[in-house]
Amino acid sequence: MASIRRIQDLIRSWDKDYINAPEMLAMVRSAFPDAGNPELKTAFESVARGEISPASPCAAGALCHLVGLGDPLDTVFNLFNSSDSDLSEPQWFLWIAGYTYNWVCNSGLSSCYFEFPVRQYGDRIRVYEVIGAKGAAAMMKEADLAFGYDGPPPVVEDRSSWFSDDAYARLGELDSQFRVCGDEIFTRAYLYAMEHPSHFAPVD
Repeated sequence: MASIRRIQDLIRSWDKDYINAPEMLAMVRSAFPDAGNPELKTAFESVARGEISPASPCAAGALCHLVGLGDPLDTVFNLFNSSDSDLSEPQWFLWIAGYTYNWVCNSGLSSCYFEFPVRQYGDRIRVYEVIGAKGAAAMMKEADLAFGYDGPPPVVEDRSSWFSDDAYARLGELDSQFRVCGDEIFTRAYLYAMEHPSHFAPVD
């Protein structure tokens, strides 16, 4: 029987700058061919629920594979792009958590206030609070303060007329800090999916 600690140590050694749960799972199974799913689940869960690191989202994603969910982010991507599907609330939260992060990484935090659809804008903070990505939620709240103590006006046209060079510069300063939240966001997203498995059955 493989030592849980040895499996954990291997999982924590993951230092790649991308999330590939099947690759991590294959690496661990290759190194510990005699380890059963209960041992692997214990080891992956320990890393996924521990201190956030580059290994955390992969470990959480591997957990999803071990319990038969596949990649829940792929599932909600397929559902979102299906013309005959309405996302449930858990599906929406998972979709928007990852989509918002990727959008901000590409276009900056200022995009939240001028490019997001109404529902996505309205949930830009709540989604991270719901899935447990506290650091990301805090960064979004910090970004709101670029508009002053009262935060951004609720109507996009008012936000545009109010916006200043100072506000734009402040949001630019926060961009890199928000990007650092990626490991937390995707870890919490996968763990959130595991808490709502009926909403994330893989789509054929």
